[in-house]
Amino acid sequence: MQKPVFADHEREIKQIAQDVLYSYCADEERAEYDRARPQTAQVWISDISAEIINELKQRDFGFKFTCTVIILQKGESGMHLGATNLWHPNTDGTVTVQYDKNETYTAIAIVTGLVA
Repeated sequence: MQKPVFADHEREIKQIAQDVLYSYCADEERAEYDRARPQTAQVWISDISAEIINELKQRDFGFKFTCTVIILQKGESGMHLGATNLWHPNTDGTVTVQYDKNETYTAIAIVTGLVA
């Protein structure tokens, strides 16, 4: 059996992650990030990453997926982040999607697909 190649599915995987992230963050009931309650970010991170993984599992890509979600409050500070989890550089891959909410926050989802 031929191993799947992440690059062959990268566009679709990225679209799935983007659709989930944008849909979750643009939902009017959740639209305002509550800066006074840090547990809000914890719930969002858990929900978004679980939904992305669930959507990816419904398709038979042939990968094990990891998903990291980061929510940052916008302000005067910055953040730089890099991560790679490739066991097979010819078949594995990573996509990153970002959602910016006005001047309030930025949400980032990093999805890595590893050959199962």
